[in-house]
Amino acid sequence: MTATRRPGRPWRPGRVLLGWAVAATAAMAAMVTAGSNCFVASRVTQERQERSIPPAAAKESEGEEMIFISRSPLVPNLFPSFNVTTESDVQNIAGAMQALADEGSGGCRIVDVKLLKAAARSKLLYLLAYLNKQDIRTTAQVLPRQRDGRMRLRVVWDYPVKEDPDPEVFRVGAGTNGTALSAAMSYRLRSVTSMHGSSRANTVRLELFGSKASDVAMAAVERTQCDTSREISLVVHFEETGSTDDRPVLVAGISAT
Repeated sequence: MTATRRPGRPWRPGRVLLGWAVAATAAMAAMVTAGSNCFVASRVTQERQERSIPPAAAKESEGEEMIFISRSPLVPNLFPSFNVTTESDVQNIAGAMQALADEGSGGCRIVDVKLLKAAARSKLLYLLAYLNKQDIRTTAQVLPRQRDGRMRLRVVWDYPVKEDPDPEVFRVGAGTNGTALSAAMSYRLRSVTSMHGSSRANTVRLELFGSKASDVAMAAVERTQCDTSREISLVVHFEETGSTDDRPVLVAGISAT
């Protein structure tokens, strides 16, 4: 654009420059206003979308319930499945599972267990221990989660695991850090490239004191299965401490099979 001088008026360069500055300032203000309006509009839209979506809980491992859309698995169950909730009586479930396995020659020697509520996760290891209360006959394996996002175990009768004779022991209490426990187990059970694919150990032993410890341990075991990409098997039982005052300790042998 070329600036022209009107006839009869003196040439004043400053007036032209001032006009350009005023126009540029107005344009920038319009851009800022439009940008802020766009930001506010996008923020309002985002808040509306957030209000329309159910708030998911932080993490199951922290004891909070994850919210999943109800989605059925795409494949049928291969074996009978037992559900565990906060209202479940694990001794009764163990009895029903054992009765199913003992039904003569046609008894089912493999069953699945599905956890429907994260708050009931501590019941899983106790359920496995009650199955082995008389004799150690069952082994459980961690299964991948299906579309419904529920933790699952597969329990197999007369399926012995060749555990390490003197495994490292981890004593787990209510205040144990589950992430640190999982990292320690994964370090020992995962395959090591420098060891030609072997692991530092095949088995670790967990000694659990209380239901909260069982909850922490079960979450750590599943995380170990994910971190190591190994098949993880559990042999769980009660073990007497030798004292008449103390309850039996819940012991779990965790092996990368």
